[in-house]
Amino acid sequence: MNLPSSSPQNSPRRRGLIAIAILAVGVGWWYWPRAGDQRVVGTWHTFQGGNPAPYVLRFQANGTGTYDPPPNSLGEKSFGGRKSRFQWRVSHNRLSIQGWKRGFLNDALNSLLMTVTGRTCIVKDSRLELVVVEKDQLRYRDEHGVLQAWTHPAL
Repeated sequence: MNLPSSSPQNSPRRRGLIAIAILAVGVGWWYWPRAGDQRVVGTWHTFQGGNPAPYVLRFQANGTGTYDPPPNSLGEKSFGGRKSRFQWRVSHNRLSIQGWKRGFLNDALNSLLMTVTGRTCIVKDSRLELVVVEKDQLRYRDEHGVLQAWTHPAL
């Protein structure tokens, strides 16, 4: 008795589907965001401008994060008291924060908002030099060379 075998037409189709699946997995792995330094992952607090309420930064392991300033904060560093999202990574002891794509329209809207309200809601790109990263404190130098610190809220 002769059992049916897979037809010759199905074999190339199956190989094509397998190749596409492998390619999709490879592309997904290649472009998956990576943080690069697990010491930074977590929730950090900082206090600015004499405000008793903390500015909260949350760094997730997938390379994304949120910036949540106190509701009554003002000025460019506060981003208007609005929660903002950003991407981050650490390379060569530098923490890079990328909050938005640069472009004429984004820059113009951000400048107009800052002029009219004194606030902005867009996280700007930053490169911070990590000086000390411990479980309870992260100290860094900003773009102007000023030493600053973030702390873990529960520690």
